[in-house]
Amino acid sequence: MSKKEKLFEHILKVNKPQNEPQRNLEEIKKEVESFKDNTSVEIPNIPLLQFDKKILRVILYSIQQLWEILTVK
Repeated sequence: MSKKEKLFEHILKVNKPQNEPQRNLEEIKKEVESFKDNTSVEIPNIPLLQFDKKILRVILYSIQQLWEILTVK
């Protein structure tokens, strides 16, 4: 089975909400248009972070410890 077929089967299994949406398409379009004014501020990209192996090991170890704490049954 291809990835597309798997995705399609998954989507078919998703239950449709019982209630109708609270907003219609026109309301959503108006809201999107309101974001297009000139008051927006561009946020600069965060510089690429570089880690050496020692730091990566510490980060990985910390993540593993946190995972163990969070998955205790």
